[in-house]
Amino acid sequence: MTVPMIPSSVRPSLIAIALAILCIGLGRPALGAEAEAEVLFARGLQSMRRGEFQAACPALAESYELEPLPGVMFTLAECEAAWGKLATAIRHYESFLSELPSMAPDRRETFDERRRLALEKLTALGAIVPMITIEVAREAPPKLVVKLDDATVTSSSFGVGRPVDPGDYVVTAEVAGQKPWKRQLTVAEREHARIEVPWPLHPAAREPPARPPSRKPVVAQRTPPDGSDRSLTTWKYVAGGIGVAGLATSMVAGAIALGKKSVIEENCPDDLCNTVGRRAVTSGQRAALVSTVSFAVGLAGAAGFVALAVFFQPASTERQALSRVRYATPAGPLGEAGITLAGSF
Repeated sequence: MTVPMIPSSVRPSLIAIALAILCIGLGRPALGAEAEAEVLFARGLQSMRRGEFQAACPALAESYELEPLPGVMFTLAECEAAWGKLATAIRHYESFLSELPSMAPDRRETFDERRRLALEKLTALGAIVPMITIEVAREAPPKLVVKLDDATVTSSSFGVGRPVDPGDYVVTAEVAGQKPWKRQLTVAEREHARIEVPWPLHPAAREPPARPPSRKPVVAQRTPPDGSDRSLTTWKYVAGGIGVAGLATSMVAGAIALGKKSVIEENCPDDLCNTVGRRAVTSGQRAALVSTVSFAVGLAGAAGFVALAVFFQPASTERQALSRVRYATPAGPLGEAGITLAGSF
């Protein structure tokens, strides 16, 4: 079968037609993506207005993936902030703001209001967003892999707080050949959680120190003091009681004598006393005498108490204890049996 040859003058036209068909074919999917992005954006916006953020935010995120427009990113950040995804909303507000400088000035002006709102939201959310700080022991090897949920935490991020959305999280650490280490935590708004990853990941349980063998206690026995000791003790307290009573009586009588002085001064002008004045003089003299005698008795009692306490002590308590102590010495293994010896020195 003979294949007809295409004249060389017709070939450029055929090539141009083929390229046009190819461009049309490639252009159709792009137009379809834009249309789908618009549908997803409208659907997400409607769900957002109804407060159905769980359906709205994913639809807006998918719309942005199909057609990355700054307005869609701003709306997505607003949706996540209302949904309570605080850290995610902060990232998307920042992404929206980072796109503005590359716009033409006339188009950038149309986003001025949204730019102002984004800055306000960043300040408000930054004050309440939860933080998680992961600390790792210095002894940990470089091959240790630490993750927060499914995201790997690099060594440069150890000890640095990271904003997160409120909710439940799992921190894991693992190294080849060892059982993974895991901790679960929950954070809410304004909370700052700190997790410390130990090394080794699973420290060996330490055995409690061995208890020393028990010894039988040393038993001390004392006998009551003899009669002379009791007598001295009795007289010591009798003398002390007399001293306290005498001094107290002296103070009371002295106060009475001083109280009569004003009565005497009023009723005995120029040493001439009336009946009231004479009675006051007599009463004051008696009180002064009682105060003087009581003071002497109290002073003597106090001196007797001190003398008995200092110069007439009973037998040394320490010597009594030594003379009556029983010593237990082991006759076999510690804590099993012993022989009791008693003696006096």
